[in-house]
Amino acid sequence: MKIAYGVSSVGLGHARRSLTLARYLRKARSDLEISWFCAEPVIGFLKEEGEKIPSICQQLKTLSSVMEDRVSSGRLRDMSLVARTSSSIARQNYFLLNKDLSSYDFLVQDEFVETLLAFMWEKHSTLPVHRAVVTDYLELDSPSTWNPLSLIVKLHANRMLSRAYAACNPRIFADEIDSIPESIRNRATQSFCIVGPILPDPPSESQSALKEKILHDHFDIAADDKKLIVVSVGGTAAGKYLVDFFAKRNEELSQELNCRIIVLLGPRINQSPLAGIENGSIRFIPFTSDMMGYLKASDCVVCQAGASTLNEVLAVGTPCVAIPISNHFEQEANARRFAEKYGFVNLRYEQVSVSSIVASVNEAILARKHLWVDFSPNVAKAGKLILEAFQI
Repeated sequence: MKIAYGVSSVGLGHARRSLTLARYLRKARSDLEISWFCAEPVIGFLKEEGEKIPSICQQLKTLSSVMEDRVSSGRLRDMSLVARTSSSIARQNYFLLNKDLSSYDFLVQDEFVETLLAFMWEKHSTLPVHRAVVTDYLELDSPSTWNPLSLIVKLHANRMLSRAYAACNPRIFADEIDSIPESIRNRATQSFCIVGPILPDPPSESQSALKEKILHDHFDIAADDKKLIVVSVGGTAAGKYLVDFFAKRNEELSQELNCRIIVLLGPRINQSPLAGIENGSIRFIPFTSDMMGYLKASDCVVCQAGASTLNEVLAVGTPCVAIPISNHFEQEANARRFAEKYGFVNLRYEQVSVSSIVASVNEAILARKHLWVDFSPNVAKAGKLILEAFQI
């Protein structure tokens, strides 16, 4: 049984849940052959995890660069322009892949627009007939509706997205039901199987044991009374502004919070220019597949508001300050929901300063509402839906 697994190249949240789901499928059926179709940074992540990537994928353009090019100082200029440019790149990628994909029995798509929107670019697609989709968003939104072109692009994109999802079975929604806008929630529950977030298993070690190991490995010291603050900007370079802020103000932050700082750069931000800034207060960590270990070890996480990162923080029970990219409808909605439901503290990029970071971190640590949420059953829910639909 040959499965083609297409993964969105926007960040690494899609890749992390896709690998978790693929490992479940392999465990359930040892005769499955899974081939990955993706671009960077997903290629690098999957190779790090021991997965093999078809050589054709090296020719694909990443969609991460589209968002990165249009985010400045933590603000997204125009989501409709992101949609238009992403569509153009996805179309190019599709025509590089379509012949390779025709030989597979099944196609699983984690927001892989290259194949989801294939009907727009080829009248008689040769993609596998049996297709599943995994997603955590159902509609594109944009506050820039004053612009008539932006409104037209948004409406057209949502029609195409709805048509793309309708061609798949099963349709798996990999987040909580309350992450779906109320205006489309009833329709979504009729069309999608809501399974909840699909995450890797959290580390089994205690928070104190993980913290002690990280302090030893990165600062060459034993644990003391200082806090450990972990900053994560996800799998794109859109959070470079936040990285630069912590790099520049690390000594003030460390003193005010009585802490040490670990900054997780992800695969899209170059560590080399930051190496000379490292001192007894801060370390910059290049791409790591052990992100949840760092999240659990910390006393507070400061991160952007990607759904996967926020759910991973929730799964390890760490207090959190979320800083959503401004004008990014999905991140802003995520930040509001996690603040209302779980007590995460929100901070806008425009408000970022030493005093606001200090106040937000202290508030998050003191006012935490949750211990942790167990998402582990969700991967089995999704995996069984795929196995049953594909009659494997």
